[in-house]
Amino acid sequence: MFALDSNKAVQINNNQHRYVIELRPLEINGLMYISLYPTNTGLIGAIQELELAYYEEAGVYIIPDGHESLNTLFAHFKGRAWLDLTELQVARTNRKLGQERDLKRVDISPHHNSDYQRFVEYLDAKGYSKNTKSIYGHMVKVFLTYFRECDIAKISNDMVKEFLSKEVVAQNYSRAYQRQMIGSIKAFYRDRLNVRLDIEQLPILKKEKKLPKVLSKDEVRRILEVTINLKHQVILMLLYGCGLRVSELIGLELKHIDSSRQTLLILNSKGNADRNIPVTENILEELRGYYKRYRPKKYLIEGMKRGAPYSARSINMVLKRSAARAGIHKRVHAHMLRHSYATHLLESGVDIRYIQVLLGHKSSRTTEIYTFVSNQKLGEIPNPFDNLFDN
Repeated sequence: MFALDSNKAVQINNNQHRYVIELRPLEINGLMYISLYPTNTGLIGAIQELELAYYEEAGVYIIPDGHESLNTLFAHFKGRAWLDLTELQVARTNRKLGQERDLKRVDISPHHNSDYQRFVEYLDAKGYSKNTKSIYGHMVKVFLTYFRECDIAKISNDMVKEFLSKEVVAQNYSRAYQRQMIGSIKAFYRDRLNVRLDIEQLPILKKEKKLPKVLSKDEVRRILEVTINLKHQVILMLLYGCGLRVSELIGLELKHIDSSRQTLLILNSKGNADRNIPVTENILEELRGYYKRYRPKKYLIEGMKRGAPYSARSINMVLKRSAARAGIHKRVHAHMLRHSYATHLLESGVDIRYIQVLLGHKSSRTTEIYTFVSNQKLGEIPNPFDNLFDN
């Protein structure tokens, strides 16, 4: 299904196409190494020629991480194998972003700790999703850091508006971020009495109505064709072929795949709803090949550590790199594949009520937005100019 076409986007010779070595990051005793995963046993001899260290615990050859090591590998395997650096580059980007987050770490005062813990318990009691709890929790920490020297009961509406102005609006955060911050503050105060803050008077920014960005079928095909790594192929295949949210994909466990019924079970999705998604035999066949190759332990798509889920940021990086290789210059993100899935179904004549069920939308209004981005449906609308001179 994902066989590369050497006459298309990826310009590598047949020998390189057959022989690929995946370079993955590996941390040992606090030091970073590059581990080599050959996709063909014929490459083992070529790897052994380098006289690299062998890490028995993982069963791989390793070399210290760094530009000098990469230059050595490129020189040695030039014309012999294709080096796939995708996971290595994603890990480096994640480490850099992690360092930036550490620099912006929130610092709530000790006398606010009990208030924060009470808020966490409130979110748990209300049954908020893991993602929502993470977002609300972080934003309330930002809020409490700003007011770290102030008694919570003495915070007024004007003080909150000043906080929003200085820490949110002035920082040029998106409108979605602003709405999430206001929602977090309201949730934080919702179960507290005898406070000066009137949460109902906090400003509510109207949500911008933006049409979903989609990829054409040709663009999706090109992205899949240039994705060499099998795990990355399966990630993109499921996002598009099943219309999954990223959170649904990384939470998908092996036990949720029912080959006999040809379905995927999605649990605790957005709105705490469960749903079954039909999968074709082609998709199941790709999943069987992927399982034989990677042998995941718990989650279908696992990260560097067996039994641990893949990260959402890594998935977006995978798509961005494949889109760049395919010559697609528009800004892409993983959720676009879900939008594309829905739009292409609609253009194929699938009833919008079925699409609503497949996507897990509670309201048909949410699904109806795809009627505005379907080029095929718009193209079927008659233009009055064409009939202007008929009479």
